[in-house]
Amino acid sequence: MSPTERLLFPPGIPTAKLSEAIQHPSHIKIRYFKLTINALPSRYLLACGNVSWESTYPDDWMQERSSMPFQCLPILEISSSQHGTGDKESGTSVVLAETTAVEFYLANLVGMMGDNEYEKYTIMALHSSSKAIMDNFATYCAFNVPEAMPKAFQKWRDEYLPQWVTIQDKHLVANGSNGHYIGDKLTLADIRAAVVINYFESQPDAKVWMGIISKSEALMKLKAKVESHPPIAALRASDEYKQHVEGTVGMFSTMSPWTQKL
Repeated sequence: MSPTERLLFPPGIPTAKLSEAIQHPSHIKIRYFKLTINALPSRYLLACGNVSWESTYPDDWMQERSSMPFQCLPILEISSSQHGTGDKESGTSVVLAETTAVEFYLANLVGMMGDNEYEKYTIMALHSSSKAIMDNFATYCAFNVPEAMPKAFQKWRDEYLPQWVTIQDKHLVANGSNGHYIGDKLTLADIRAAVVINYFESQPDAKVWMGIISKSEALMKLKAKVESHPPIAALRASDEYKQHVEGTVGMFSTMSPWTQKL
């Protein structure tokens, strides 16, 4: 059986109705692998909201891949029976795709995009900085060709990661080193930065990377604040989350063989 096509524009449903639906979701499915990585910010955000949600996973990714809007995960499948665009039982839903769009949507849904326009765009900028460092590390280090890894890891150890830490530390200190970027509230910017640290903790040479990151007391305080937030702490204590961590660590342990030569 062919996988269900996930369409950004379902036939016969005006975009105005799709817009209403995503503003009033009754159930959300986040589809990703049994890993943390790019789904973790969204799972944290979903845990902090009041909407029913669940994680789903591809059974055969190579077969399912072409049915995705951009042939990648995560995606959200959003049901909103209130507006007649879908329900959990029927499986019909509105699809949102691409990591950044998904995170901005969820952060807005749960009230973590700031209290005004300036805060919103500042959160977007901070989010961009943190997501970029994680994406670039994956490209140039974690998933690079073996012969390029030693030089890439040295560059990241000596320049790129320390630079990111210095920049984030500056902004956190400017806000009083209280574990948040903006005021005294949890936002998407905090969550993304905490996930970056979590990502480096999952690498084979976590001691190297955490030795750099832990030089910023402000960043470590942010990580602790995010992970101790009650809904997030409950998620992290779940068996499902522990399976995601195990899968992530296991994957990186086989994909980063040159890290041991640092």
